[in-house]
Amino acid sequence: MAPVLSQHSLSMMLMSEVVEVTESVSVFITPGEVVSSSISSSAMSSMMMLSSSKLMTQSSDETAATVITLGSVSSSTMVSMTMPTSSIVASSTVIPPTPPTTQQPPTPTPTTPPESRQLRPFSKDNAVPSGRTCPSVDIPQTVGLPFHGRLYYKAYICGNGIVSFNRNRWIKYPVPFGNSADIADLVAIAPFWSLVAPEQPNGSGTYWEKLSEQALTTYTNEIQTTVQNQNFTASWGLQVTWENLVAHTTPVNTMMKNTFQIQIITDGISTYTLFRYPQNGIMWTLPNNDTYLSNLQIGLPVAGYTDGNVTSPTFQNIAQSGTTGIASSVSGMNTNTAQRGYWRYTLASGMKRLSEGSCRAFLAQTVPSGNPLRCPCSLGQVIVDRRFLFDAIANNQICYRSRFIRNGLRRRCCFSLTRPGFGAYQRGPRNSNAGYVTRFTAGRLDVTGHSYCCSATTPTNLCIQFFSQYPSGNCRQAPNLVWFWGDPHFTTLDNQNYTFNGIGDFILLRNRTAGGKRFEFHSRCDEISPGAGATVFKAIGGYEGNSGNVEFKANSTGSRIDFYYNGQMQSIGNQSRSYAMDSLLIAVNDTSASAEFESGTILQVALRSDGILDSSISLSRDYYGNTEGLLGRWDGMANDFTNLTGTEFPLASITPQQLHDVANTWRVNPASQILVHPPPSDANYKPKFVNNITFSSPQLQTEANNICGSDLQCLFDAAVTNSSAIGSQTKVIGQNFTRERKELDHEPPMMTAPSSINVTVGSVRSFEVTATSPNGYAINYTLIGNLPTGITFSNGSSGRFNWTVASANPVSLTFIATDSRGKSSSFTPVVNMCNCTSNGICMWDSSAGQAFAIVPCQCSAGYTGSRCQSDINACVANPEGCFPGVACIDLPASSGLPGYRCAACPQGFSGNGSFCADIDECQVSQGNCSHGCTNNVGSYQCTCPNGYYLGMDGRTCQDINECNSANDCQQICQNIPGSYRCSCNPNYVLGADNKTCTATAACPQPNNCSMHFCHMANGTQICTCRTGYMKTGDNCSDINECMMNNGGCSNGCNNTEGSYSCTCPSGVTLNQNNVQLAPGYPIYSGIPTAARATTYALPGSVLVTILSNNTLQVTNAVSAQQVMTIQQVTPTTMETTTATTMATTMATSRPTSRPTTMPTTRPTTMPTTMPTTRPTTAPATIATAPSNDNLIIGLTLGIGGSVVLILFAFLGYYFKKSRSNANRKHKPRDFTKLYGEKAQELTKLNDL
Repeated sequence: MAPVLSQHSLSMMLMSEVVEVTESVSVFITPGEVVSSSISSSAMSSMMMLSSSKLMTQSSDETAATVITLGSVSSSTMVSMTMPTSSIVASSTVIPPTPPTTQQPPTPTPTTPPESRQLRPFSKDNAVPSGRTCPSVDIPQTVGLPFHGRLYYKAYICGNGIVSFNRNRWIKYPVPFGNSADIADLVAIAPFWSLVAPEQPNGSGTYWEKLSEQALTTYTNEIQTTVQNQNFTASWGLQVTWENLVAHTTPVNTMMKNTFQIQIITDGISTYTLFRYPQNGIMWTLPNNDTYLSNLQIGLPVAGYTDGNVTSPTFQNIAQSGTTGIASSVSGMNTNTAQRGYWRYTLASGMKRLSEGSCRAFLAQTVPSGNPLRCPCSLGQVIVDRRFLFDAIANNQICYRSRFIRNGLRRRCCFSLTRPGFGAYQRGPRNSNAGYVTRFTAGRLDVTGHSYCCSATTPTNLCIQFFSQYPSGNCRQAPNLVWFWGDPHFTTLDNQNYTFNGIGDFILLRNRTAGGKRFEFHSRCDEISPGAGATVFKAIGGYEGNSGNVEFKANSTGSRIDFYYNGQMQSIGNQSRSYAMDSLLIAVNDTSASAEFESGTILQVALRSDGILDSSISLSRDYYGNTEGLLGRWDGMANDFTNLTGTEFPLASITPQQLHDVANTWRVNPASQILVHPPPSDANYKPKFVNNITFSSPQLQTEANNICGSDLQCLFDAAVTNSSAIGSQTKVIGQNFTRERKELDHEPPMMTAPSSINVTVGSVRSFEVTATSPNGYAINYTLIGNLPTGITFSNGSSGRFNWTVASANPVSLTFIATDSRGKSSSFTPVVNMCNCTSNGICMWDSSAGQAFAIVPCQCSAGYTGSRCQSDINACVANPEGCFPGVACIDLPASSGLPGYRCAACPQGFSGNGSFCADIDECQVSQGNCSHGCTNNVGSYQCTCPNGYYLGMDGRTCQDINECNSANDCQQICQNIPGSYRCSCNPNYVLGADNKTCTATAACPQPNNCSMHFCHMANGTQICTCRTGYMKTGDNCSDINECMMNNGGCSNGCNNTEGSYSCTCPSGVTLNQNNVQLAPGYPIYSGIPTAARATTYALPGSVLVTILSNNTLQVTNAVSAQQVMTIQQVTPTTMETTTATTMATTMATSRPTSRPTTMPTTRPTTMPTTMPTTRPTTAPATIATAPSNDNLIIGLTLGIGGSVVLILFAFLGYYFKKSRSNANRKHKPRDFTKLYGEKAQELTKLNDL
């Protein structure tokens, strides 16, 4: 699986984006460790495959390094990358750097506090189960976790290094945030999202815990100090620890483990997350030897976060996410806290809590028990209902609040101010501005819950939940108003009238039966003046349930009202006060007072200037059918007047004297007295009756007749008090009470209509809306709202509604019934709209409850969309359904589940495309390798023993003729299979080091041979030339190797004394205009967005990005351990000259071997897989062309006595522009010429 590179495979470097190169950029590598001359095809492919990886940050051990500098001489901009020159790392395992030797400068001691990166203590009580599971942790509703403008209430903890807030699914393959549509809506924090084995060995796992109060305090102090957020006080936090995680590989490698930790803390307003990577905590990035994923750049770890906002995303990838460099990046010093291995991110920061969070916190509170008064059914009723006070006008509504507080709650009642429907009672949640139950604190209604939950930025379901917990409630008929006033006149519960002039204490009302809450009210009457024959009310009192006894009394001067509670006079000033555990509300000023009881019953008195008390009782409808006393039985019949024993006396037929006698039966038994002080005596009292009204003077009678007219109570009071003014007050008061009662008794129409309307597009919906008037008035029907076409509503004895549903556009329907006196009721049904196609069914039970809701569709298998209108793209729905690199083919919906199929497994794998297992090619004929075979994931590599190199076929090992290149034999080199040996010329013997030769008869020193070999023969000094020289007479002269076949150099040849060197040009320059890309060339999409958006230029900064994004390939290409740093520098003149010189000469001193005649043997040890000699350190150059339309990045490596150009990135760009007077447009690409001129170079490269 390691074939020789073809020209087509080299074309993998071509890029499709067409830009205009505006700068000439040179890249060079300063001398470092020399790479070997035989490069495997897999390494070559790695160098050639551009990726979206990012540059590693600098390690603490930056000794003996290779620097790649990228820049433009003309623009004076350079970028340098530093790479340690230790041994090649073939897999993606991160090996901790080797400590420096004594010859190397010491590693700087970090100044950062070492404890910041260390794991905080953690518990293993809560462990993530094995397998691809992501258990959830609840975030308190009272807090919530704000994350870039949204709130979340669950955290899903996955064992592969990710915490999500909206997905509970294990996502196997990491992808840098912002780079994939598959995770565009993912809301997550990922300290180290990686290919973790779902099943972890003992001692490995993922653990979570909620932070303690002590820990929250610690992190609060840190945030206040470091982020300068003094308002932050953490109220909830989560700690997750991933300990000793192993990679997903077979067999499991338990030697390489990853450990890291995060804390997430919030106060419901701001959120912060802390990443911790302990020393040596990150030991792997990809499963060992998974060169397949490494080459595809799939599965490399990602660290950062994303907010899941599809339209305007905010995300953060820690530098080199998606590359092998991520390990050193997260663990290094270059963090956003300036502390090694410790990162801090702000996920939300604000001055106040989001409305949703405040709403959820409000709804999480315990709802006080109790049932506040229900609202009256019309605006007219609430205005005269003494139980309610004006609150506010807003949103075309007027609202009132109940005066009485039940268990800390009041009712807010709202009514429409628009026509039609003026004064109609409004209900929530269909009307989100309707009234509701609310707390009353600090003298005002608590409207915060409603303002948070029903705001435009809060989800609708929270407003619905608010009205569920704090409901508007159905309206209820107002209390029954009865009044007793003047020279005592009574209006009964069933609206009958009479006058009773009694002296003493009398029972006004009480329960007729023992059932229900007990109540009783008494009145005290006394003669208005001695001998007047008429009485007035002097005190009123009573109780309900456990309220205690209440009494309002006109004081002796008749100037104010005194208030007694349980027999004791109270002084509360002109204010309200609660008694009896809030079951009684008292309001008193000098001339009026009221007592409101828990049922909503109100006792109210007003003191006239003449000392007469006028009183009323608004009796709760809870007591209907269960009353007796002077105010009668309440049952809707004319049977109000009875005696104490229950005998009925019709008021229409009873005489005034009889009425007086019957009323006297309701005199209070002294043992049951409620009112303080003894009642007045009636021993000498003789009452006057209304049928015998006598005026003291004709003038008074005339005045009374003019004022009172036919008002009997007015005439009577004027006569008995000798005051027409008193009679006038009696008349006005009676008229006012009568109007109030008339308004209270006028009920709006009672409507009957569907509470919800389920409709589908294309259907017809019809129904009737009916209403009845409790007062018998005629009714008119009206329909208002956001009405679509196709609706008709007829007005007759009922409202006939017909709707031909033509679209799914939002609709609102409000039906209004108005009686002939102007009282209205309104009703807004829920409209549930379904627009599912035939591929789905309507889920009617899922409607939310607001006035209009689109019903979700349950799609049949294979369909998707809000209406089930689209054939689901099963490949998008199952992004990990196929093995990495295997094409996913979407199938028609009719094919059933799973709805897709996978193409064949890649070469080197077997399986069904969904699951692909590596083929161990070495198990079959040893991979056709002549010697050794090493299996890799998705590929394999033939290897050779020492002394051999891998041939061009990638399979056969061929002997290295060490004698054809530089060797350490002093005279004669003899090649042998897998090695070589040294020998000596005649008259010389091989030394103990098996390298040097010593003459058997040595010449004296000095001798005539100078630097060359010398031996004595017959007393004569005989000279033998060293390698690189030839005998000319008695002397040795230099051999000019460049004169013979150019020294074997492919380009320049430079002769030196005793040797020579080959030179090469400074890269490859292309000067053609139009470019045609051959069919089959791959497309590279990694050009930075900024480079291809509008500028259509490829400046040096873009090349920096490309090079930075391919550090893994560059690392492999130059045989370095890893790329450590990249930085922009401004070159000096010397730097520029050096760069130019190095890119031009590329000279490497390379001794050329010469045949000798003196054999010597010496076995040596040679490299195994990439055999070559490394006599010197050669420079490597990445060069670009000055052409504005084309660019080649090549890597030139000095190898022994030759120079090899490895094309690892080939960028072909074309851009043509045309201008018009109106605007500037880009013409279509016009590729007309092949890179034919470079065919020869590519062929040579293929041969190498």
